[in-house]
Amino acid sequence: MTSYAITGASRGIGLEFVRQVAQDPANKVFAIVRDTASSAALSELATRPNVHVIPGDLDDLASLQKAAGTVASETGGGLDVLINPAAFLVATAADLQPSQLTASENLDVFREMFDKSVKTNVFGAIYLTNSFLPLIEKGTQKKIVHISTAMADTDFVLESGVANAVPYSASKAMLNGVVAKYGAELRPKDIHVVALSPGWVDTSPMPKEALDWLTSMFRKVDPRVNGRVSAEDSVQALLKTISKLTWDMQGKMVSQNGNRNWF
Repeated sequence: MTSYAITGASRGIGLEFVRQVAQDPANKVFAIVRDTASSAALSELATRPNVHVIPGDLDDLASLQKAAGTVASETGGGLDVLINPAAFLVATAADLQPSQLTASENLDVFREMFDKSVKTNVFGAIYLTNSFLPLIEKGTQKKIVHISTAMADTDFVLESGVANAVPYSASKAMLNGVVAKYGAELRPKDIHVVALSPGWVDTSPMPKEALDWLTSMFRKVDPRVNGRVSAEDSVQALLKTISKLTWDMQGKMVSQNGNRNWF
């Protein structure tokens, strides 16, 4: 049996992780969500005997500590794989470039979006990791995976020329730094810690104009880009990489393919 705890499990990549991991009845899956009744799709998955839905909010350390305690009581104290796709990302201020952030009409929302992005994507990742670390230490596979983004990679940003989505990208860059620190700390304990970019994934509606523009920008990095990939395809690739983590990846951000090919 392999045990997984997966955040952001009510929708998108998190939900798809639960779906694919739960297909193997030998796996035990703990789906962590803020509201356990918020997703009909997750509720349907929870009818499977190997899926357990647990409340937990990345912004609330106490709730994550309680969630970890619940998982420990179900597994005998250990956890094999912790996967964190949960993140704060909203369209508000996402179209702004850095030089526009301090305009009087943007300043308040810029500060709010930055604060919320850092609170969830950085502090929340630390809260989550520390809450579940005692379980990971007792697990067999000992893997901690945070889902990041190529938009947090400086080479990717400069090559693509995409200058917007500043709060999200900057907070994920901070997350990558935190992952590196955990990677250094936990390597002596044989605990894998990585950040994985999922690719350009179709998890929410996007206007055609924005899709076309991003496609043209991303083709500067990879001319083969032809739109977004499905959550199913992304998670298949992510799980394949998670299954074969190497110490060369420790503390780094790599793609869903386990390298720096972001698409």
